[in-house]
Amino acid sequence: MLLVPGERYVYTVDTYNHRVKVTTDAGVYMGQWGSWGVGVSQFEFPSDITINESGEVFVVDGDNNRIQKFDHEGNFLLQWGSYGETGNSRFNGPRGISCDTQYVYVSDSYNNRIQKFDFNGNWVITWGSSGTSNGKFDVPEGSGIRVP
Repeated sequence: MLLVPGERYVYTVDTYNHRVKVTTDAGVYMGQWGSWGVGVSQFEFPSDITINESGEVFVVDGDNNRIQKFDHEGNFLLQWGSYGETGNSRFNGPRGISCDTQYVYVSDSYNNRIQKFDFNGNWVITWGSSGTSNGKFDVPEGSGIRVP
């Protein structure tokens, strides 16, 4: 896929076809990457996507319990995370992702918490637990993570 510098693109996850699609902001199809599986550039239930200011693309690979990072044209760069109910960089059904100028935030849905990482996948901090009071979550998911 050859993307034109300076153009604006929309990246979306195609959850049930296990891929990422890229269009222009006018809706013109530019390309896609990914397939079903557990290898690099493969997904099992990709559920959300975010892009940092450098154009790096982060995809929640939900049922593989990991995050995959790509350049803006879909070339694999790295991945992090594995299944676990406790521990840093362990996920149990990650679903949502967002980033600011320095960090990536992932909703770790069935662990009822948010995990924060740098752009190289290094764990920074975790917060939240199961419940409905302040600082607690009941299965946080989706694109509802907002980082001002």
